[in-house]
Amino acid sequence: MDEGVAGYVSYMVLRESECQDSVQAWHELQIETARKAATDGSWISIEDLSLVDNWSIAEATSPGLALAESYAAASYIAATYGLDQCTSIFLAVKQQGGSAGAALISRMGLTFRQLEINVWAWLEEAV
Repeated sequence: MDEGVAGYVSYMVLRESECQDSVQAWHELQIETARKAATDGSWISIEDLSLVDNWSIAEATSPGLALAESYAAASYIAATYGLDQCTSIFLAVKQQGGSAGAALISRMGLTFRQLEINVWAWLEEAV
């Protein structure tokens, strides 16, 4: 999810800049790519994407999809719980020996699957 958070922060910083049209188009592409994957069955589970090797394989086989899904998840968390919650999850991953699943449960009370379901519902309503 770190790539998604980086993309989200970049979007928030640049959306009021002279690049706002390009930044908005990029944001919309990420959201639409994730929305399409959620509806057409090509979604890659967030749990699978949390593993470094799987991220690389996903990007090689479906370029841009892992980033779009990660961006959508980070955008959902930031919109629903605040950007600080994304930071909190990163800190928890480090504290819990690299387990993103344990960090998600301890910080948000959600499993990867529950997060995905929430992100899918959010994408149906999202901007």
